[in-house]
Amino acid sequence: MNKTFDLLIRIKKEHVRDICTFFEYFEGMAAIRTPSPEPGEFANLQIMVSEDYRKEFEYLMERLQARSPWTLVK
Repeated sequence: MNKTFDLLIRIKKEHVRDICTFFEYFEGMAAIRTPSPEPGEFANLQIMVSEDYRKEFEYLMERLQARSPWTLVK
């Protein structure tokens, strides 16, 4: 079993589909879920990332910041 690290980000709901669709392309890199969905403009996304793809994931998240701005929750 691969080791993973977790990330929790806050993003506008209008960008959730973009992020999920984007990471589906990179099979095995990350799993994404929305814990405790709440009403409003923003959503929290929990991203569980394989340690095997850590560098690539960090690079992609940095690049995505320009298109779908997000903030780190934890």
